[in-house]
Amino acid sequence: TLRRTYLLLFYKEVIFNENEIDLKYTTLVVLFCMCLILTNTIGHKLFLFPFIHNPVPSAYLVYPFTFVLCDVVNEVYGNKKASYMVWLSFIMSLIVMCVIRAILLLPGHPYWVVKGNPWGFSSIGEYQNAFNAVFEINVTIVLASMTAYLLGQFLDIFIYRKIRKWTGNRLLWLRTNVSTITSQLVDTVVVSGIILFVGFRM
Repeated sequence: TLRRTYLLLFYKEVIFNENEIDLKYTTLVVLFCMCLILTNTIGHKLFLFPFIHNPVPSAYLVYPFTFVLCDVVNEVYGNKKASYMVWLSFIMSLIVMCVIRAILLLPGHPYWVVKGNPWGFSSIGEYQNAFNAVFEINVTIVLASMTAYLLGQFLDIFIYRKIRKWTGNRLLWLRTNVSTITSQLVDTVVVSGIILFVGFRM
């Protein structure tokens, strides 16, 4: 039919046209989104790091890569595409958290309970509690992390472009280190401040 023909042309010429899509940029954006979503879904687990007695959030294993990827996109593709990547990842992360939130409210089915499972769960309630324990995210922590994320990433983009404007193509190490260290410091201060003063009322 005519409608099917138009759809096929749309998919072929717009979505899958390699001349219109930069696959390297797309890969960087996908990696960036993946790091942010992992940060917000598994990052709240605390683990024991060798030689460090204080608990370490799992987010530290993936979130720093967002600043590296942001600097790469900023350097190669410019601040507009870097900003687009930051906003896109923000929206994708919110969608994932909303979907998880909705799934947490769904009642469990008896078939969910596997007899003889290695975790020792024997009822729907135990499965549901375990599922909630893993995926339930405190609203204050989400607010803190996403606010700090936006401020930190856009500050990273701004500082990086300013230094590049002054230095040109020289001193790559300077703009990557200054922008990353400064933005990560701001990110840490903001997220800690919101959690302490809003979450714990300190």
